[in-house]
Amino acid sequence: MPARTVRRVVICTVASCLGAVAVTVSAGAVTPVACAKPVQAADGSYGPVLCTTGAPNRLVQAKLKLEAPRVMALSASASNTAILQAACADMSKAKASTSMLVDAYKYQFARHNWNGKHIKPARFARSLNTCSS
Repeated sequence: MPARTVRRVVICTVASCLGAVAVTVSAGAVTPVACAKPVQAADGSYGPVLCTTGAPNRLVQAKLKLEAPRVMALSASASNTAILQAACADMSKAKASTSMLVDAYKYQFARHNWNGKHIKPARFARSLNTCSS
């Protein structure tokens, strides 16, 4: 079995690297980091879900797990079908709002580095219309 590669990526502003944030990338996954205290929006969702570096905000993880447990339990290898089934189950059983499900999906999309492997978050939001009530 090949050894897992861990790389440190430092994101800098154009002007300087002052206050740069290190993001750990391991085998395609992005380690969540604490970057901003969660704030609840009028629709019940919490943000910011992503840090300015693109890494998932670890500080919203607990809220997302509470509101969208099935989406937050998805593994990196989850299929689009499994993702939609988890979201529909969270919508009907956990009574998660569309905004909360989209936030949970954005978190998982960044965490598992699903870019290019799964549908983009905006399309995911539209696919929630297929969930039966």
